[in-house]
Amino acid sequence: MQTGICIEHLTLRYGRKAALCDVSLTVPPGLYGLLGRNGAGKTTLMRTVATLLPCREGRVTVNGVPTAQAARVRAMVGYLPQDFAAYPSLTVREALGYLGTLSGLERPLLRRRVPAVLRLLHLEEQADKRVGALSGGMLRRLGMAQAILHDPPVLIVDEPTAGLDPEERVRLRALLARLAAGGRVVLFSTHIAPDIEAVCGGLAVLDAGRVRYAGTVADLKARTGAGDLERAYLACVQGGKD
Repeated sequence: MQTGICIEHLTLRYGRKAALCDVSLTVPPGLYGLLGRNGAGKTTLMRTVATLLPCREGRVTVNGVPTAQAARVRAMVGYLPQDFAAYPSLTVREALGYLGTLSGLERPLLRRRVPAVLRLLHLEEQADKRVGALSGGMLRRLGMAQAILHDPPVLIVDEPTAGLDPEERVRLRALLARLAAGGRVVLFSTHIAPDIEAVCGGLAVLDAGRVRYAGTVADLKARTGAGDLERAYLACVQGGKD
């Protein structure tokens, strides 16, 4: 089976405005970064891959399946949106069970998977705490838990470290690296260059709806002569490098 995300000549418009302009990108298995400032088109791209937005111009496939086959793609994809929110009056355990039921997971599978993801995300001590009482970092962990509840081969996470303190950012980056091990595709979107530099070998730079660079972190720094990814990113978008 073909693995990875393949995006070919994707254009998406909101009225007359093009949010994505002729985007072509291949995301292989492993942890892959999508770097761009707010408004660059990252969320639009990820929502299209996750089949939440239609692909009308161009083509997107996930592990060889076109996004037009939305049900098949959604069964393979776990998605953590930037603005993840859950039911504040439910406990963490109840929220996971309810979200899993909404996703069509059967009860016997949920009885196995909910404890497993609680352990993986270090949420066991919060399992009986109300969602509304969670800190920002714990809520982000809950969002990650619901995204991997069905053990998907593809994981899409949108700005998961935004707003977190440095210690929680390190924990979340380490978690993404663990989830990417073993052949899972993890597409990690952020505007924080050091987070990608810390854990991603490959990345794409998105700016104004266009891919300015796709390759390795090391190659982008070498091309731009920058000592770190933040400066390499700025040189890339200011110089319009491909």
